[in-house]
Amino acid sequence: PRIQHYSLPVYLWIKKKLEDHKAGASSGSGSGPLCVGLSAPQGCGKTTLVTAFEELFESEGMTCVSMSLDDFYLTREEQVALGESHSENALLQVRGNAGTHDVNLAMDLIDQVKNASSEEVLVPCYDKTAYEGKGDRHKEDKWRSYNPKNVDVVLYEGWMQGFTAVEDEASLEKIHGGITEVNSFLKGYDEMWKLMDIWLIIQVKQLDCIYKWRLQAEKSMKEKFGQDKGMTDDEVKAFVDQYIPAYKAYLPGLYDQDNHTKHLGCESTEDVFMFEVDDMRSPVEE
Repeated sequence: PRIQHYSLPVYLWIKKKLEDHKAGASSGSGSGPLCVGLSAPQGCGKTTLVTAFEELFESEGMTCVSMSLDDFYLTREEQVALGESHSENALLQVRGNAGTHDVNLAMDLIDQVKNASSEEVLVPCYDKTAYEGKGDRHKEDKWRSYNPKNVDVVLYEGWMQGFTAVEDEASLEKIHGGITEVNSFLKGYDEMWKLMDIWLIIQVKQLDCIYKWRLQAEKSMKEKFGQDKGMTDDEVKAFVDQYIPAYKAYLPGLYDQDNHTKHLGCESTEDVFMFEVDDMRSPVEE
């Protein structure tokens, strides 16, 4: 079962890192919960994995909470304004790429969590069914709240977690005409990545999997919320098309271990657990 071959080994690794983190806190070199950056392509099982971690930590009397980069998408009004101001760039017309998130909001929240500076933090929630699947941020009365002082582990997940800007912008033009602007926005994400204590990176080598997985996710959402919610199959394909250039541009850097200490705030490569999954979302044997 995957809980043994996939979730459990990763959980045990995080648990050991948490023990080290708490030992550092007691000696004065650390504080607050352990913040884990989780990077994995759309549809490869992040939600299932996060749920497993939350349950495993709870079974041992600890608290693990999650938040997603998706939680920090711009409001619908802000996204429309971004699209209009970059009207010739197809990559910025829909949510997803760098530039479509409120990075300052995210960093402020992560800082509150890491420092446990208050007894309540409010985590935004994004409604992907709003505006016929185009999405919008929920009103604040639907945001989640928790006390960071009672939290042991925070999982911060997303499809583009850890992506860092490419210096050779000429190479980007060969991928997509609009990726250069995305690359400029991405430079503003570096400091956010460095707020993480450790990283879990799930690799996918065949990008065709993402289309398949995203279609499955959309169909599940429609079954849950109604067939009039979300996107058609053609709209899903067009939607994923806007992400593929970023995968092509930034996955090589994310998968390069030499970049982990340089860009992700890791003290060593031992702070990163990275492995590959196949199109069935199962770990690939090395």
